Amino acid sequence: NTEKHKESKRIRKILSLYTLSLYLTYGIALLSALVPVPYNGLFLSRTLFPMLGFYNMLVYFLPNCLKYQKDHPGTWLVTAYFQVVRPCAPCSLSLSGVCVGREEEEDAPEMN
Repeated sequence: NTEKHKESKRIRKILSLYTLSLYLTYGIALLSALVPVPYNGLFLSRTLFPMLGFYNMLVYFLPNCLKYQKDHPGTWLVTAYFQVVRPCAPCSLSLSGVCVGREEEEDAPEMN
């Protein structure tokens, strides 16, 4: 029963984040369409509206990022997002192009 409650809380959190991103995006756009708003509000609504897909992506990858943080303690959430979305991205700070903590694969093609 405790496991079901934990899973229910996890699903509720994800659904509320999806709903929040929807209301944030469409709510401000709808408000600016119905009520005369100053230029700042119009700019905000026109900036947020196209970003709904970005917010949905953040919510979609959140469970994977939290799992990555749990497996790699001390990792920031932004770093976890980067590692989950682009796991094979080369590190710009390393000379070999391989991220710190990863070993170079012998059969890997050379990156230009």
